[in-house]
Amino acid sequence: MPPISTTFSQQRRFDGLDLFHIPEDLPVGAVQQADNLYIDGGELVTRPGKLGMFTTPLHDPDPPYARRALHAPLAFVQSNGVRQILFVAKGALYKTIKGASGWTEIKLNDMSSFTLASESVQMARVGKYVYLVDGQTSSPLYRIDLDQTPSAAVATTPDAPAMALSVSLKNIPIENFGSLTGWSSRSAPSPPSLPLTPDNLLRNGSLGKAGGGDPVIPDYWDSIGVADPDSRTVGSVGGRMTPFDGAYALLLDDPGEGIIQKVPAPTYPNGQGGSARVYEFEGQFHQADRTGGSSVVVTLYGMDSTGNILGQTSVELTFPYNPDTSVTGWVRSRVTLSLTGLPINPDQMGLEMRGGDSNRRGLDTIYIDAVSLKAVDNHLVIARSANSFTLSSSDIYQGGNYIWKDYAPKVSFSGSNVVALAYSSPNTTVRPSLRLVFHKEGDADTILYPTNLLTFSPDGTYASADITTVPLDVRLNVDRLYIQIDGDMTGADANNLFTIGPLSAAGNLAISDGVSVSAGPYQYVFTEVQSTTDGDIESDPSPISNAVSATGLKAIATMTLPAPSGGVATKFYHIYRYGGLYGDAVGRLVARVPVGSGPDVTVYDDAHSYLWSNYLRTFTDNTPDGALLLAPTLITGRGKPPSSAQALCEWQGRLWLAVGSTLWGSWLITGDTPGALYYNAVSYPDDPSASIKGFRVSVGGLDNDPIQQLIPLSTALIILKQRSVWMLTGFDSSDFQLSGHYLKAGVGCLAPRAAALVEGRLWFLGPNGLYEFDGGDEINPRSLPIERALNPPHSSGPPISSEAYAGASMIYHGRRLYLFAPLPGDLSNTVAYVWDSRQNGWTRYLQMNVTGAASLSTAADTDDLFLAGSDGQLYQLTGEGDRATPSVAEASAAPIAFAFASRGFGREESGGQYWRTNRPVRVYASVETEESVDLTMGVSCSGCAATMAQTYTVDGAASFRVKVPSGVRGLVTTVTLSGASRKPVRIASVAVESAEGGSDG
Repeated sequence: MPPISTTFSQQRRFDGLDLFHIPEDLPVGAVQQADNLYIDGGELVTRPGKLGMFTTPLHDPDPPYARRALHAPLAFVQSNGVRQILFVAKGALYKTIKGASGWTEIKLNDMSSFTLASESVQMARVGKYVYLVDGQTSSPLYRIDLDQTPSAAVATTPDAPAMALSVSLKNIPIENFGSLTGWSSRSAPSPPSLPLTPDNLLRNGSLGKAGGGDPVIPDYWDSIGVADPDSRTVGSVGGRMTPFDGAYALLLDDPGEGIIQKVPAPTYPNGQGGSARVYEFEGQFHQADRTGGSSVVVTLYGMDSTGNILGQTSVELTFPYNPDTSVTGWVRSRVTLSLTGLPINPDQMGLEMRGGDSNRRGLDTIYIDAVSLKAVDNHLVIARSANSFTLSSSDIYQGGNYIWKDYAPKVSFSGSNVVALAYSSPNTTVRPSLRLVFHKEGDADTILYPTNLLTFSPDGTYASADITTVPLDVRLNVDRLYIQIDGDMTGADANNLFTIGPLSAAGNLAISDGVSVSAGPYQYVFTEVQSTTDGDIESDPSPISNAVSATGLKAIATMTLPAPSGGVATKFYHIYRYGGLYGDAVGRLVARVPVGSGPDVTVYDDAHSYLWSNYLRTFTDNTPDGALLLAPTLITGRGKPPSSAQALCEWQGRLWLAVGSTLWGSWLITGDTPGALYYNAVSYPDDPSASIKGFRVSVGGLDNDPIQQLIPLSTALIILKQRSVWMLTGFDSSDFQLSGHYLKAGVGCLAPRAAALVEGRLWFLGPNGLYEFDGGDEINPRSLPIERALNPPHSSGPPISSEAYAGASMIYHGRRLYLFAPLPGDLSNTVAYVWDSRQNGWTRYLQMNVTGAASLSTAADTDDLFLAGSDGQLYQLTGEGDRATPSVAEASAAPIAFAFASRGFGREESGGQYWRTNRPVRVYASVETEESVDLTMGVSCSGCAATMAQTYTVDGAASFRVKVPSGVRGLVTTVTLSGASRKPVRIASVAVESAEGGSDG
């Protein structure tokens, strides 16, 4: 009888999963299963924990409070070192910082929530800005500036809702501002039943609580800020201050503390319609801070019916120290708060008073009393289109009323003898009595220099004043210019008196005469301008006229412009002129004129001279050639970003957008200035500005295969489509070259978020798994060991739906590639396949439910890997054990359950009649734990149904073995290990000892 022999097979260096080959054909370092394990120097270690960052995950506000999946996370370090993460949830945009337990919503124009297609959002960072697209039809390109507080998010495409305007017009604080009806009586606190009308919106005689009780916060005020505001009676103030009215005064003695009151927004009377948007705030103030540094920040909010802020405006009030502690030591202050730029009528108004950043603690601070807020009827505003003043009867009354314009820095009127103002009024017979009043920089506020009354032109289109009566030293140093209304307009329409503006110096000329210009001929072109927060978006030019010849010493050109092709989006015309003294064939900007309704605009100054009619769109030019020497020149191609983009990236100093199968590159971006974000549809090789202009090209033509993703790869831009891969090379529009790769093979990217640079090469998820492209001629498969998991039908398994497959995402972090993908039958990414670049091997993480990930480091293993969960939570892949929220103690973290299966050990059958099957005698394992863990070690064989397992408790480094019963036989033997632990478990090696020999049976 043949002797019994033993063999010893060991696996002590693990290279990772191999699901492609059968177990007995696996290489020595390959394994059949490595769940929730990663490779570390040839050993397998349980994965890090998932730490939920938010105390409360994002969810719907109403029952059943469904969780909101997070999408498209983007992480980066700001200039101040703060680590920011942006993400999208249910169409809204949010931000948080590393270590924070909550989030902040970023609103479009700081007003309204985004309505994004969350699953399609892509973001890219360029300088201090983050740009965002979501692929929806007509959806604009959005820009987020996280250096601003609150974070400013705007649509770069024109006609997005405008930001709320700050106060741009002030009234001098005089007693006879309109009517005093409705102002505080200063005799008693206003009752809660105060009628809310434009004349009587909010009053507080003192800040005491109506009906007694706690005097700090009245019934209709809410406390805000770092601490409750204080109120003091005469006695408790200790002689520092006597309240102006009533028994109490408000103290804001902590920076940022304050109070707010919300009230319904009244509507205008007299049939004007709409909610009031301009308000007068008044209060009595006393400065007890000897440094004079304490202040009050007054903010007016416009809100919708649910309390969402539509816009806001603030003013900080400062006062000098006053040792007078009696009632006479109080200062009355009144300011205009304007919310004319709100996109819709507000339903509510909020008045807030906060302490300034330098407010002092204690009683030596600023005191407030007798606060009131009044809605202004027929308010005084500067029209946005013409920078003009529209006045009505509530603004004009007998004597002494001023409108002023501040100049910072100061301006000089020394080169002019005349100042002209455009004028219009529905009343063609009654003229107001107006004069200009100058203030010299450095003079006391009470020292003013008036002109004579303005003289109106016969047709009443403008008024002018001779300013030679004002001393020259004053005209050289003007820091404020007033328009004084010197009397009532008897018989005029009380709701629409007249409009004046803008102010401009007219030079040494009589208004009715022309200005001599040099001889022509001239050629004119115009462009349409859409003014945005990114700067002017300017169309290519169109001709206005043929050559205009000189007439004597004058060449007055009059022309009519067509209606704007851009419709209401066009806000201005730019008019350029060629010819005259300049023979360089360069168009020079003559005028920027507003489009649309409104008053005619007449401009006379020492550089330009022209007349523009909004109504007739007629332009009369009378500008000397010399005035255009330094004028801006015409540069074509200042187009707006295309809408409906579905992919974007930054490459070669440009922001690239994919719209369907068309690739757009922006003008060259310099620094953090977004104003150069122009796109031109056409490029000309001989254009002298080609090096800075943009580029557009069709990728694949009409192949019905939209671009999925854009990836910058060194000196090339990789363009991924679903069935092809393309590459753009070059430096500007003069030498950009597009080339296609594997166009007939049908290899492309099927999941837009599953593409990443790995060790300088592009990896992407294609039809049968992952592919690698290095910019050359080869596209090589890289996921053969896990291909059966990514493409189960090839191994007779249930398929992964195409929709779920397209939702896979990928990131390279810490020299490991993470592919988040679904399992068969799943609709979300429930598993992460992890590839280690050092071992060139795969493992698998379970319990993921991750839509995407963001990394702050790709150079080393760090904990700054953020996972966007489909359960409304943002996770960090760090720590020990899984914790759903930061409130879960580390000791209570859920343990990480892992499972391991070795390669198949054993010898193939030799065919004799004796001992045709080997028998495993013992299996061995070497592990190391950092806490007491129950590990289950098992063995199975392919030639029989018998299996066995045994559980051990391990604490620390241990090697153990299991004796296998004689009934376990087979050609191939697999060793399994499983368990669950909060702290890392390290698997160093496994082995099988087998016996052969004896008689058959």
